[in-house]
Amino acid sequence: NPDNLKVVEEFQEFLANEPRVKRTLSLVDLIKRISYAFNENRKEYNRLPNGFEFLESEEIFEENGQTVKRTVKREISGRDLIAQYLVLYENSGGDVLSDVVDSEYLNLNLAVTISSDSTTEEEKLLQSIEDYAGRQFPQGFSMTSSGMVPINVATSNEVVTSQIRSLSGSILAVFLMLALIFRSVTRGLMGMIPLVFTVLFNFGVMGFFDVHLDIGTALVSSIVIGIGVDYSIHYLSRMFHELGDGTELHDAISNTVRRSGKAITSNAVTVGFGFLALSVSEFLPLVTLSWMIWLTLNISALATMILIPALAVTFTDVLKLVPSQNY
Repeated sequence: NPDNLKVVEEFQEFLANEPRVKRTLSLVDLIKRISYAFNENRKEYNRLPNGFEFLESEEIFEENGQTVKRTVKREISGRDLIAQYLVLYENSGGDVLSDVVDSEYLNLNLAVTISSDSTTEEEKLLQSIEDYAGRQFPQGFSMTSSGMVPINVATSNEVVTSQIRSLSGSILAVFLMLALIFRSVTRGLMGMIPLVFTVLFNFGVMGFFDVHLDIGTALVSSIVIGIGVDYSIHYLSRMFHELGDGTELHDAISNTVRRSGKAITSNAVTVGFGFLALSVSEFLPLVTLSWMIWLTLNISALATMILIPALAVTFTDVLKLVPSQNY
């Protein structure tokens, strides 16, 4: 039906104006090309047939014993003309038709090539297409998006949702564990501060360097929480032990940094360089994962040795950090 094909043609024109779209291909392009070729490559025929077309042809007649050539115009419906084009195309060995329409000519395939690899841009494009279809497609038209773009968008959305759920669950579980270990909600919060800071720092670095959140980079925060909580427990346990022995707060902090600080630093450096070995890989996601884990592990260690002492000195009364207290 020429009218239906014109709807598709208008849709392709809309897509052509999208900055992310490089080109489109559908049955419309094939029919326009056939029409152009069948009419001696005249530009005015590089189009879809109208509802009715007048075809000119030279025919030979016998008049008064003489052969006469005359130009004859015949009216033909656009539907029949398109059908003839497609039959001739198939009979001549054309092999593209099955890529753009099904065998019953009920479902059309419109291929869209885009230049963006950002799921954010891809999601905007999909939404723009859905909005256009809702506004412009006549009754009886339906559209389904398929291919890698919808898969990428769905995967990205699922990764973000899963990241929020997993981080929330991890942070809550670690907080409850710290509160039970140190038998204090406030001290449990104290141990969580370096972890939360490190997670926020991790996402800040990703945003600054335009690192996308994907299945690989989503692992970084979980790994850092799992390893970073050891630093908090190690540091706090030593500091509370010093206070329990009657050491003054500032001296307890100094002793903790001198003793536990070395272990925390060596652990962060050693484990960090272990992950950094992945940076020699030719697989880019592994390279990104390696330097991000190396960086965030060291930031987690620094945050533990800087933020916890600062909190201890600032909120001494709230945390009840007094010498000779039994834990």
